[in-house]
Amino acid sequence: MKRDLIKWGAPPIIAVVIAGCGGERSGPDATTVSTSHPAGPATGVVAGGSDLWWRNETYRELDGDEENAERLVATVSKGPLDLTMVRLEIRTSKDRILYRHEWPATSYMKYGAPGSAKDSAAVLRAAELQIGKIFADSAFITGSAAPRYSGKTEPDLDAIRYDIAEHEYRTANALKRWAPLPAGAYDELNTFARAVPLARIQAVAAETGAMPAFWYYAGGEETYVVAWSPTEGRLVRIASCC
Repeated sequence: MKRDLIKWGAPPIIAVVIAGCGGERSGPDATTVSTSHPAGPATGVVAGGSDLWWRNETYRELDGDEENAERLVATVSKGPLDLTMVRLEIRTSKDRILYRHEWPATSYMKYGAPGSAKDSAAVLRAAELQIGKIFADSAFITGSAAPRYSGKTEPDLDAIRYDIAEHEYRTANALKRWAPLPAGAYDELNTFARAVPLARIQAVAAETGAMPAFWYYAGGEETYVVAWSPTEGRLVRIASCC
């Protein structure tokens, strides 16, 4: 993966959703889950209704408050193949979005057979398989266990740098937290990234090492890990790997 700039498909969330372009979840989630009891297992892939192919969800403690577990949801939308998106979200028990990320379902076919990315049946099979296992127990780790590039032992400071840079860029330009970035934003993001103090990056790396984290695969070479940063007050991408 190019380390100059990581081009996020969209901002973060911990519900995972494969959804149509612009699709939104409707209705609040008022469920309260106490972490004094084991989190419920992932539901597995189920029919998603009229607008979604599939849906999967689970509850896990991710923000470190040891009170209410966060809700993770994954869905696949119905619609034209080029508009079928994977959406990953993390929501609080009161339905506030903590993290969101969307990517094309065709990303799962990057290393498939020639032409497979244009084969709707193949793409949907791959998407169903991936969201079926996205909430496996092995996806929930501590921050210090985040995958690293071959031969590297230190935390992924670049991933943290660009996550902070994107957050600062959105704030400076009054952009909605989860909206797609405007065309031409990436050069300016690189400027923001160069301005992030190393001490700030290292502080996030240090404090997230012992925090619960969630890693997921977004197709191709895209593997990400998110964890709660107390100093940033939000979920941060602490690893972006092959």
